[in-house]
Amino acid sequence: EFHSLLADLRAEVSALRLELAATKGRVLALEEQISNPQATSAAAATSAPTPAGYSVGSEREAIARDIGRWIRRCLDGRSPGPSGRDRIRLASKWYLCIRDINRRV
Repeated sequence: EFHSLLADLRAEVSALRLELAATKGRVLALEEQISNPQATSAAAATSAPTPAGYSVGSEREAIARDIGRWIRRCLDGRSPGPSGRDRIRLASKWYLCIRDINRRV
C-alpha cells in the first residue's frame, strides 16, 4: 500500500512539474509579446520551412502541445488516442518511457 501511494505521489509530482514547465513557457511567451510586440510579429512573419516541409513556429508548437496533452492523458490513465507524432516528418531520435509494465512511473 505504501509503495503504491508513493508511486502515485511521484507520478503526480512529475505531472505537476510538466504542467508547471508548460505554464512557465506560456508566461514567458506572453511576456515577450507584451514587452516587444514588433519583434514577435516579425519573427512569426519570417518563420521559414525546414527541409522536413513544415514551418518552424506555430505549427511545430501546436504539434508539441498536442503531444504534451497526449502524455498528460497517458499519465492520467485515460485513453490517450493518437499522439500527433505522425504529423512530424522527421526520424524519431528520442523515446519516452512513462510507465513500465507494472504501471510504475
